[in-house]
Amino acid sequence: MPTSTIDPPIETPEEQSTPEPKLPPNATPTWRERRQFHRIVERLPVSVKFSDLSEAIGETANFCARGLYFHLHQRIAPGSQVELVFRLPRQIVSSEGVWMRCKAQVLRVDEALTAGRIGIAATLMEYEILET
Repeated sequence: MPTSTIDPPIETPEEQSTPEPKLPPNATPTWRERRQFHRIVERLPVSVKFSDLSEAIGETANFCARGLYFHLHQRIAPGSQVELVFRLPRQIVSSEGVWMRCKAQVLRVDEALTAGRIGIAATLMEYEILET
């Protein structure tokens, strides 16, 4: 009976490379993409009315179907409800001068911005298109 020899397996370059580090199964990721909707970057004035009936003027940074991110010069506590009035960007509506008033809830406050500005992420709860 003839004897056969078995060659050792040949390692491909992929097998020779070091494996990518993996997180332990119980570790939470440090960042995760949570966007579900396309963002429109547009800088427009926004009026912010607070529950104590005071008002401030800020500037939008971006919009999406469920919320917006804007800048103010005063802090708002996360979870606060505010009323926002702003002009809708042309990417959302085809004509100029369409305004929206909405109730929104503050989700996140970013205080480490430049020029004393504070970034506010808010989700839209109720809205109405204002007649122009």
